[in-house]
Amino acid sequence: MPTHTRALTSEQYQALIDGLPVECPTTTFTLSGKDYSSADLVALAKQLEAANNAIAVAKATWLKAIAARRALEEAAGQTVRDARALAALMFKGDDVLLRTLGIAPRKAPRPLTVPERLVATEKAQATRKARGTKSKKQRSKIFGDVTGVTVTPVTRLPPPAPALAAELAHAPEGGTD
Repeated sequence: MPTHTRALTSEQYQALIDGLPVECPTTTFTLSGKDYSSADLVALAKQLEAANNAIAVAKATWLKAIAARRALEEAAGQTVRDARALAALMFKGDDVLLRTLGIAPRKAPRPLTVPERLVATEKAQATRKARGTKSKKQRSKIFGDVTGVTVTPVTRLPPPAPALAAELAHAPEGGTD
């Protein structure tokens, strides 16, 4: 069974196409149990080179398409995602319309079983106790007391220093540069 080898480059194919008729015009090559003339090998090399060129053109087109999509996604992708999210909110009760828009309706949450609810309640109470969380009524009874701080209210600003006042009086309108 033949092993797969790397394909030749366009330059290598072109060298065979140009060189075989000149260097070996009447030679018969026996390859894999079959006889090939120089012209037969040139024809095969031309087919392979054409296939390589087609791949290169397709790859360049593909890369351009990817670049165009990325640019469009950057420019308008968030807007379309936001519109889709808004449609999901607007029509959240209409499963048929959501499916028409390609949006999967939200699954209703599964109600907890009795043992699951008991575990959840115990866990919530343990968390409140660990964090010291209090109810609204308990928090309303707690007041902070600040001691050792003296607050002096400012009723008006002191007058500027005489040198600064003279400078401000002679300054041009709009400030200095």
